[in-house]
Amino acid sequence: MKRTDYITRGSSRNLIFAMLVFALSLALYIVTLPATILPGDAGELIAASHTLSIAHPPGNPLYLMLGKVFASVAAWGSVAYRYNLFSALTAAATAAVFFLALAELGVRRLVGLGIALALASHESFWMNAVTAEVYALNALFTVLLIYVALLTRRYGEKAFLLLAYIGGLALSHHLTLAYSLIAALAFPVLLFRVTPRSKTTALCLFLLLVGLTTWLYIPIRASLSPPLTWGETDTPGGFLSHILGNRYAWRLKTFDFVQRTGDFLRFFQLALTGFGIPLLGLAILGVVTHARRLCLIAGALVLVVCFALHYAAYNIPDIEGHILPAVIALGVLAGLGVEAIVTGAGRRSRLISQVITAAIFVMAVINVLTLSPRKDEWFAYDFAEAIARSAESACGPGPVVITAGDLAGLSLAYLAYVEERDITLYMQGISHPSVIGSAVRPRSLGEAIAIASRNFGESRICVLGLAEAGVLPAGSPICGMVSLLGPARQECPSPSTYSVRGVGEDTRDFFSRALSAEYYLHLARWHIARNEFAQGSDYLAQAVDFSQGDAQTCVDASRYYVEMDRLEDAEQLLLKAVAAEPTHFFAHFALANIHQLRGRIEDAMAEYR
Repeated sequence: MKRTDYITRGSSRNLIFAMLVFALSLALYIVTLPATILPGDAGELIAASHTLSIAHPPGNPLYLMLGKVFASVAAWGSVAYRYNLFSALTAAATAAVFFLALAELGVRRLVGLGIALALASHESFWMNAVTAEVYALNALFTVLLIYVALLTRRYGEKAFLLLAYIGGLALSHHLTLAYSLIAALAFPVLLFRVTPRSKTTALCLFLLLVGLTTWLYIPIRASLSPPLTWGETDTPGGFLSHILGNRYAWRLKTFDFVQRTGDFLRFFQLALTGFGIPLLGLAILGVVTHARRLCLIAGALVLVVCFALHYAAYNIPDIEGHILPAVIALGVLAGLGVEAIVTGAGRRSRLISQVITAAIFVMAVINVLTLSPRKDEWFAYDFAEAIARSAESACGPGPVVITAGDLAGLSLAYLAYVEERDITLYMQGISHPSVIGSAVRPRSLGEAIAIASRNFGESRICVLGLAEAGVLPAGSPICGMVSLLGPARQECPSPSTYSVRGVGEDTRDFFSRALSAEYYLHLARWHIARNEFAQGSDYLAQAVDFSQGDAQTCVDASRYYVEMDRLEDAEQLLLKAVAAEPTHFFAHFALANIHQLRGRIEDAMAEYR
């Protein structure tokens, strides 16, 4: 039999197994797929894609375009459900290509099938597979890069051309995929000793640039004034700032060798708790069993180390999504580790080899049985609905809701721009100024409120939530979730009047915790405005406790302690915020204000600096 015949037959069988992985994974995701938006960026991402606007940095233009096409073609469920389904399909495809990559590394099919299903059913992977987020596509690009890099063993330089184009698309989707591209290149260069010639390298660079042209979506669309723009992305400087994520530069940790080394090591602690003992243990086994063949595991190790460094340098609350490609790398190492054990056991006893292989499937079954469906499926949608109803009851039909970027405002974007609720939504720094009839971008929330008041009338203006200190007149009425410039049309209800399902129900996800905390802060501010300080304090404590000490929640809660003239309590919360996120600009600024109020001028100046 010819070598080509062997490859064709083997590849055909591998494709059958890959299709099985895809079908079983997709079935799991569809059974647990939420019907609407989940807490976090989902509402904003769907709204940006649906209206072909600009999403938050780095923009993710490829996700926006692919999601728009899929949601337009799919004809079932709500728009949010279609975007959730898009993530499910992407994650299922990731698991299938992951199996093919293991097969290329010489892992036998049953072992690869078990590891792929265990990965697909792992909670951290599943959480990103059932929501409208960009991280499932991150994982797909990672495994595609690894798989195509492994194909260089068969196809030589031709595979590099495909690798370059996919790499360009990957980088235009999310810049952290640069780690995945670097790791993928380690396989052909170190494992197969394949390097492209200068002519092929030049063509690869061209194809990489072709893939990067997806970025042009951002300045082109921004020039057409879509409802969501996230700053001046139609200018060269604004465009570069956006794709580089300069808005979040304050989350980069300052360099301190001891502290950053500690953070680097804590990544592996997170891997132990987030990825699970079986997967991490099998990955370590893969490293140990292939210690003498480092070239075989070099790519996966590079990817793990890169994301460990990323974790050490970048302080973001939803870091688990960012490091999802590291799960892929750990899965590759786990597959190689199990293959080494099965091969070694098979030399002594075929039965032992079969038992070990079966144990991998047991791990996948346990993952499925222990998965707990999300309890906050309707939380973000109901919260947004409560905001809309608050605004409509207070200001009448067609209210103008203005926010400084509350987390709940991102969910409200889904109602305003996708379900086309009769609401005008303006998010400071996010929405295009034409939304409130302005030719120039307002420099502050107060300026945005003044412009909207002139163009729509004060009686239609509602200000959402928690970032309104100093921008509204003292004693402005609070109606449900919004504050008003003028008197309300009717008696203002408590936020608890509105039914919000799932609040405080799911503690696994940062955004669910943060949005629940935001809801409790709404309750607190409503009671504090009515001098019901005991109840307000109880809700503030609930917000901080439920957010698990999130820095932004502590900053927001401290503001209401200041309103109650409890400066010491406000200071303690801000110290907790600074300890949780040392680079949190607003925490330091608020703490400086507290020092100033308490007469500590030198301490205030230190915090301002």
